[in-house]
Amino acid sequence: MSGSTYEVLVTRENGTWLGEVTNREGIQTFSRTYSGLRAALAEAIHVMDDLDDGAVVDTKWTFENVEAEFVSAIELGRQRRSLEERAAELVRNTARVAELLQSKGYSVRDISGALEMSPGRVSQILAPGAKKVIGASGSTTSAPRRAG
Repeated sequence: MSGSTYEVLVTRENGTWLGEVTNREGIQTFSRTYSGLRAALAEAIHVMDDLDDGAVVDTKWTFENVEAEFVSAIELGRQRRSLEERAAELVRNTARVAELLQSKGYSVRDISGALEMSPGRVSQILAPGAKKVIGASGSTTSAPRRAG
């Protein structure tokens, strides 16, 4: 079924999370935690459909017998993850554009004005030998490389 969406029905009974892929026979599992269920279902899909370990699987989750507040929290979590991914992309693009503009002769102040960030931050990004590190939150730190 590789390449299509796996439709997952999630229920919660007596504190146990149950998940079943409704459009693919034979894929169901359970866990004591929601995060455990997500991991177990991903593994079950990969095993049952013989997918590569790194294969991205598209899923559509529906919930029964799960409180509306929990389902809302799941959507909030999806939005947070999407925002963090977008922030990390912006950080990478900012560094790339700052370096490009500098190579074309623009000043740090011009670059900072265009990117709407402080000249000090632009200087950190552009520091010779600076190593750009993207953190889990998508923020960057620039630290001079150590001679060695």
